[in-house]
Amino acid sequence: MNYENPSDISVTTELFNDLDITKDTEFCKKHMGQYPVIFLSLKDAWGDNFSVAISEFANLIYNEWTRFYDYINSSPKINGDLKILIDNCKKSCLSISMKNFNISPEEDSSNITNSLKLLTQALKTIFNKNVIVIIDEYDVPLEKSRGKYYESMVKFIKKLFSATFKSNFNLEKGFFTGCLRVSRESIFTGLNNVAVYDCSEEKYSTLFGFTNEEVKQMLEYYNLSEHFNTIKEWYDGYEIGITEIYNPYSVISYLDKLLNSKAQVNPNCAWLNSSSNDFLYEFVNYLPSIEIDEFKKLLDGHTITKELNASLNYGDLEKHDTTDLWSMLYSTGYLTKVGVPTTQGVFVLKIPNREVKDCFDKKVVNYFKSSTEYKNYGLDLLEALKVRDIDGIAEILDDLLPKYLGLRDIGNDKEYVYHSFLEGIFACSGVNARSQKESGNGYPDISLILENKAHKEKIAIIMELKKATSEDADIMEEQCNIALKQCNDKKYYQKFTQNPTITKIFMYGISFYNRKSCVRFNEYQFNS
Repeated sequence: MNYENPSDISVTTELFNDLDITKDTEFCKKHMGQYPVIFLSLKDAWGDNFSVAISEFANLIYNEWTRFYDYINSSPKINGDLKILIDNCKKSCLSISMKNFNISPEEDSSNITNSLKLLTQALKTIFNKNVIVIIDEYDVPLEKSRGKYYESMVKFIKKLFSATFKSNFNLEKGFFTGCLRVSRESIFTGLNNVAVYDCSEEKYSTLFGFTNEEVKQMLEYYNLSEHFNTIKEWYDGYEIGITEIYNPYSVISYLDKLLNSKAQVNPNCAWLNSSSNDFLYEFVNYLPSIEIDEFKKLLDGHTITKELNASLNYGDLEKHDTTDLWSMLYSTGYLTKVGVPTTQGVFVLKIPNREVKDCFDKKVVNYFKSSTEYKNYGLDLLEALKVRDIDGIAEILDDLLPKYLGLRDIGNDKEYVYHSFLEGIFACSGVNARSQKESGNGYPDISLILENKAHKEKIAIIMELKKATSEDADIMEEQCNIALKQCNDKKYYQKFTQNPTITKIFMYGISFYNRKSCVRFNEYQFNS
């Protein structure tokens, strides 16, 4: 919209000249250049603490106020109480953007929750046109606040968005873009009129990226058609609804290099190198070996079938549920679906293209394999298991538990969290640990075979895990003894006695309480 001369749409018309949208003349006549537009990208609205994050937020809003302020300040339509409200709101945004808090970041942030709604009111008053509000990357502040000030950020954004988009009669339309579905995030519980279009929906599917035909047209326009197969291999492969889609950022980045370089240009991981892998790296210490095997299948070009979390929000990631990991990988474009789900919430998934495959291989899988500190701890743990050093095993576990298990994880009543924790250690140390494989009359939690090269012997390790009800030493030791009795009563050792290469069988009962462990030991006697 030309704010100085709202009836002049020449600049807007020039922007869209020769594009398909101009073929719909009635639509363009009715809507082109007709609305004031408020636009915020929240990609930088975060920080290490809430005061920094809210100041970044306030700065974005203040800049948007500033963009319109000359029109607002000079308009005779803005007067009286509305003028006072606008001046106070602008001052609050400026003050908070400079980290000048009267009470606290949480209390002062409430002073700007009506700021966008007030701006829509001002623009509607001046131009007599309802306002369009666009929020790009709405969920970055939530993702970045996890584990630090998540609840405070949820509370603030919920109030801000509810005021802006709920029962705002100055609003023409509101648009959100982000990785997670807006209706799933708790900040949208007050908004019941939001239509959601994710990458499984067919409507608007061609707007998620470039179609095959569009890529061909771009290459033809720039006389680069000979690069089509390369671009298709690297950046195609996404299935949105039933439409084949290319990653737009990566395609544009590669074309830009081709047009501006005299030397040969090879494609690379443009998009993934520009994105955050924090949530992936966080999950590394919680993945059981069976899930790491799923990554291997994907890298080998196979598909996997997973149930995805239809109500995922960023707070859920603290639980480190592997279902949430696969849901995030799908939502953020690391994986794409194949076909239409035959069961509600169950998707066939694959790596979409060469770009993602190479980046998975280089950045993600290698991280799983080579997290140095984690791997070193794992190797030390394996050595301690070989020599029956129960104090050493407990010391290693007690060092690792506070670093890699969150408070929400250990709050669960089941021991599977510790089970996954140990499997992650062994997987990162290159050991094939078997999880709940039948042996004797039951299913030991974890079993593995280690080679003690110094004594030229193979040792079977059986680990049974228990969660204690208290950190009292006697209670924890009692649980260890219950675990060892279970190993003997159910003859978990039986399968290993049939392997002639195994010379020793060590059974460990391990109990956990929160971030503490207790370890006890028995050795199966072959001649007993």
